Amino acid sequence: MLTSILSFLVLGTVLGVVYVLFSEGFSLLYGVAGVLNGAYGALYMVVDYAVFLFFFYLKLGAVASILLSLAFVAAVAFLAQKYVASRGRSPLEALFITLAFAFVLQYSVQFLQCSSAFPESCQYPAFVPVFITGSTSILGVSVFNQYVIADLVSVVVLVSVWLLLSRTRTGKGIRAVSQDHMAASLVGINPERAILITSLLAAVMAGTSSVFLASYQTVDPTIGWSVLTLAFAIVVIGGLGSLVGTVVASFILAFIRTYILLFVNPLLADFVSLALLIVVLLIRPQGIFGREVS
Repeated sequence: MLTSILSFLVLGTVLGVVYVLFSEGFSLLYGVAGVLNGAYGALYMVVDYAVFLFFFYLKLGAVASILLSLAFVAAVAFLAQKYVASRGRSPLEALFITLAFAFVLQYSVQFLQCSSAFPESCQYPAFVPVFITGSTSILGVSVFNQYVIADLVSVVVLVSVWLLLSRTRTGKGIRAVSQDHMAASLVGINPERAILITSLLAAVMAGTSSVFLASYQTVDPTIGWSVLTLAFAIVVIGGLGSLVGTVVASFILAFIRTYILLFVNPLLADFVSLALLIVVLLIRPQGIFGREVS
């Protein structure tokens, strides 16, 4: 019994830290741009396939494959924000445009995977290798070393983003835009530039979590939709635009999903996440830390 409880607590905490990383990127982008980016999950998927390409087909090293994949997804996010999402004249229109762009990315990857260049990959999902092998015992619970490193990297990235937002001129400009686009532009801050930088940060956060999590997932062109659903559930449950709420909701869902995976049925994990989202929307539509709009 004690072993089961410790497994639940340790694994839930380990998973929760990574959830914070990829959901904070989604929340940050919403807080600054005021748009729920429907292509966020597709960016997660693109990183997986980029790593697959660089590592297995181009025979690059693990570090080079990861860094190039993150650079590639940052470029895709930049172009998507500048030429796709920014064309939306309202948050709803921008959401639909980015969802359409997500489908474009998905079908593009499917086409390339089944093209003549990679014929042997057409009938099989891609996969991201386990870059860090072995396991570590935490309170008697065996945890994959890759998850341990994932948590450390997640903390480093989150702290770096926090320092950027709180200590640099660029970060202060991003925070000003998140509060009021017009007021920020009146004092010489370029809102479009702030949003573009934020989209780059969000893409790197999603990509970093993808590199570590995808090693233990089946990767296919549709994986982005389950990731987008989870990020959306976390952000809405925590409160749209609330970074603290996103942290709390990340751990809530991580523990719930860990419990389902360990003691119930793994197939119910996504169902429970959506069920909790519906309950929160019915009871407290603004989320746990969101403000009620009068």
